[in-house]
Amino acid sequence: MRQAAPAGLSTLRAPLGLGTPAFRLLRGGSAVLSMTSPWTVQGEADFQDLLYRAVSSFREPTIPGGEGTIEVLKK
Repeated sequence: MRQAAPAGLSTLRAPLGLGTPAFRLLRGGSAVLSMTSPWTVQGEADFQDLLYRAVSSFREPTIPGGEGTIEVLKK
């Protein structure tokens, strides 16, 4: 799944599938940022965990601005 990402803050909604979510930001066809979630999505669990999880790259905003593409990868 790919979505255009204009310069500045962008969000993306993607269906949650089983496995480990992974994302990357492409600019000019080249990956400038890649992230893999530390959590794995499982189909069954012993109990329902209702906590939300978030991931950040914690990077300094040093990547030059501009439009790009957010790509959802499945690991």
